Amino acid sequence: FFCPMTIFQNQTALYIELHAQLQKDFEQQMNDTQPVSAHSIDTFWLIFGGILIFFMQAGFALIEGGAVHQHSVSKILIKNVVDACVGSLIWF
Repeated sequence: FFCPMTIFQNQTALYIELHAQLQKDFEQQMNDTQPVSAHSIDTFWLIFGGILIFFMQAGFALIEGGAVHQHSVSKILIKNVVDACVGSLIWF
């Protein structure tokens, strides 16, 4: 004879077994992965900051180039290139 409670108990047991297996697999994957080291985060931050600084240098060059007469633009751009080169040499 048909008993819905038996089906419910079977499904609950399957769910518990599946949950235990998934949790075991998840813990195994978490143990296999290597954590990100502080050195790699510091290196990323240093490179990212340098990229932002060079974009800032380009922005300053555009602002200064637009603020002077047309015949002085090349001198201002050369000054900004020299400034970026000297700044990067001093930084490293």
